Amino acid sequence: MTQPWSPLMSSKKHEPVAEAEKVAAEEQPVAADIATDTSIEQLQQQLAEATAKALDYKDAMLRAKAESDNVKRRATLDIEKAHKHGNERFIKELLTVMDSIDQGLQLQTNSKDSQAGLVLIQKNMLSMLDKFGVVVDDPTGEKFDPSKHEAISMQPNAEVAPNTILAVMQKGFVLHGKVIRAAKVVLATAVAEA
Repeated sequence: MTQPWSPLMSSKKHEPVAEAEKVAAEEQPVAADIATDTSIEQLQQQLAEATAKALDYKDAMLRAKAESDNVKRRATLDIEKAHKHGNERFIKELLTVMDSIDQGLQLQTNSKDSQAGLVLIQKNMLSMLDKFGVVVDDPTGEKFDPSKHEAISMQPNAEVAPNTILAVMQKGFVLHGKVIRAAKVVLATAVAEA
């Protein structure tokens, strides 16, 4: 009768199997080390890629935020500009009324009542324009500035320097620092020597 096999029993026919298991056991840690090294390299590469993507996303987010801030700032400036200069067209139309009042005052009428009425209307109009930020530009005696004045005539004059404004034919108006109508002026020129 045969006895069941036990590890304590030494048999020569089991020696090749035991030897093969021993060789396989020695090779396994080497294969595991190679697999571990490969997986560490892959993980490091994946980490580097993920870090690069995260930096790209962060950069894109910062750029989008900056663009959003710029849009908000531009919109705020546009709204402020619209509030400041929104009445410009209306005010330009009122200026023709002011011109008519000025012309009426320049006419020498015999009626002091009508002249007093025109003066009162003129004061009220100027007060109303002032409330909207409109400033009257009456540059008599100032140096000519083409950004604020329109020369309609030139006269020789020895008493003042050339390009000095001698007379204002039509007043200019400025709305919040922006010229909405240039003053029409007469300029002094040098007197020609004979």
